[in-house]
Amino acid sequence: MYRIFKKLSALICANVFIFMSFSVYAAPFEAEGDISIENQGNDNLKFDKLVVPTVDEGTYNFTLDPQGLLNTYNPEEYDTPQTMYFKTKNSPASIEIVDSSAYEADFYYKTKVNDDAHLNSLEAGKGLKNAVKVVDCAIVDVEEGFYLWVPDASSEEKIAEGAGRFQSITKDNINNYYDIVYTSDGAAIDSISAVSSKTLATVTDGHIYKEDYLKIDTDHIADHIILNEDDSAIVEFKNIYKKKKDVVGNDNPYSEVKEDDITLIPPTNHFTNKSNKATIINKSSVDKTVRVKVNIINGDGLHFADSSNFSDHSKPSVYLAIADDTPAANEKPVLKQTDKNTGIETFTATLEFDIEKPDFASSAITYMMDKEDSSNEHRFLSYLKKDIQYNKAGFFLTGATDGAEEAQEAWDMYAHKLRISKNPAKPSIEVIYEVVDKTTP
Repeated sequence: MYRIFKKLSALICANVFIFMSFSVYAAPFEAEGDISIENQGNDNLKFDKLVVPTVDEGTYNFTLDPQGLLNTYNPEEYDTPQTMYFKTKNSPASIEIVDSSAYEADFYYKTKVNDDAHLNSLEAGKGLKNAVKVVDCAIVDVEEGFYLWVPDASSEEKIAEGAGRFQSITKDNINNYYDIVYTSDGAAIDSISAVSSKTLATVTDGHIYKEDYLKIDTDHIADHIILNEDDSAIVEFKNIYKKKKDVVGNDNPYSEVKEDDITLIPPTNHFTNKSNKATIINKSSVDKTVRVKVNIINGDGLHFADSSNFSDHSKPSVYLAIADDTPAANEKPVLKQTDKNTGIETFTATLEFDIEKPDFASSAITYMMDKEDSSNEHRFLSYLKKDIQYNKAGFFLTGATDGAEEAQEAWDMYAHKLRISKNPAKPSIEVIYEVVDKTTP
């Protein structure tokens, strides 16, 4: 288990005598004390978490079409002329509201949103200042619905993850987090501001949050839909809301979506020369290296070229490559490899790319704990801000075949051999990827 806290290295010098002379004493006054040096040391936040994609069955199936027949005879699905095709999602699965006359077309989710702009608002009904009830310079109540993002120190595991959580602001804890100035008559708050100290009892990410409803975009609607191979689907209704068009008074226009409220729209697919992208998100404290390997089984009979600019038309040539979406836009083609010792031939490609760790200088908050009795030093813990930006990158396959007229004879011969063979060794593909800590050369 990684430890997330930064512990100070302390130098403790016991039994150090300090001689101080005071004129009120006839003899020198002697005292002894301990010295501790507060120092965060070199330890950083350490945690290891990745978000890896679920790769659908058939994602890397591909079709070789050197003569462009599929686009000619089935242009609806094969809408772009290519010589190699992967099946990709043109639009993800979605849902539609049934009663469009009463409810908006959009769907919403309930979340916490930044409410800093209204902290000291003068507008009635807005902001924390207006949500606090005061009697004789004492807070007697705070309206529900205001939150702070604070360290989650509920367990060693949470500390090790640098975890945070939403803390409701109440009459019992508001003074921990805010300095409050009352009006002269003590009946209301004149101003409110966050305390400057950073201890477990007072530290936040510097923002105040309020519950609200935000629109769910198309991509995130798809996250709530689990598709089966037969295109049937299961919809997860957790945290999906519909919004009523005509609302009377202060009634809440939002209500949870139920199964009878929606109609499922299945995904539409089309075919292109690029496979769907697999994206990895690095939520760890170290840089990561993604290593992707492609193996072609039964690649004999095909010529795997190092470029899609084919020059030798005497062979059925294929360009198949792994590519990433990093700024470098790396691309590695599958090529024939011969083992020097065994003479065994393989058709393979390996691509590596890095995903950097987050910028902790702007994304981590350090706060001071109580002193430890054994060392007379403070313990400093760190946790991550709610709005931390994680880095991500992905990979996909792309390719082409030699569609030149001069290559047609070579393709005819290759296809003929497959047809007449009793046990045709049709080519297939294997894609393997792993994510490891980046090593420094």
